[in-house]
Amino acid sequence: MHYKLIPEIAYDKDVTILFGTSTFLGGYGKYAHPYDFYSIRYVFAGAEKLKDEVRDLWIDKFGIRIFEGYGTTETAPVLSLNTPHFYRRGTVGQFLPDIEYRIEPVEGIETGGNLLIKGPNVMKGYIIPAEEWYDCGDVVELDEDEYIRIVARLKRFAKIYILKEYLQKQGFLPLLLPSKIQHVKALPLLGSGKVDYVTVNYPPLKT
Repeated sequence: MHYKLIPEIAYDKDVTILFGTSTFLGGYGKYAHPYDFYSIRYVFAGAEKLKDEVRDLWIDKFGIRIFEGYGTTETAPVLSLNTPHFYRRGTVGQFLPDIEYRIEPVEGIETGGNLLIKGPNVMKGYIIPAEEWYDCGDVVELDEDEYIRIVARLKRFAKIYILKEYLQKQGFLPLLLPSKIQHVKALPLLGSGKVDYVTVNYPPLKT
């Protein structure tokens, strides 16, 4: 299992830099001995949101702060990053040098907007002309110091908004429109055979 293997390799090879997703870093942190990462100087996380419990695990167990970043394949692939000197928990850091950005408002979204960027790191020969902006497809918001927080993928918001707009045009009252869509394998039932809505809304905690 690579969750156990990676810490061993890091220890044997005196690894100084480690990259991973929140899921992978959580797995490494769970199985590693507190001394396995003694040589690590920097740990970078990307591809998915870094969970607070993973961040705290690495601090408490190894004394290592994870630097969360953000980017896309087409941007080679980093756009922003937290660093030792410029760090803000819960964000993906600030934009790297020479990256221009624009945030376009999205109908139905109150805070933040769709992120578009320009920069020398955008892959050459991409389908869009070089002088145009690359659409990252993510909804982001920036704080007063330009630290970036990822709100969600734009496609997710678009699907929900389009569904609500369609139903409203069909005459449905806003109160009847779904505020959340939740996927379940099967509806939990009460002894009477009726749907157990309490369990649907508040599923039991995993142990």
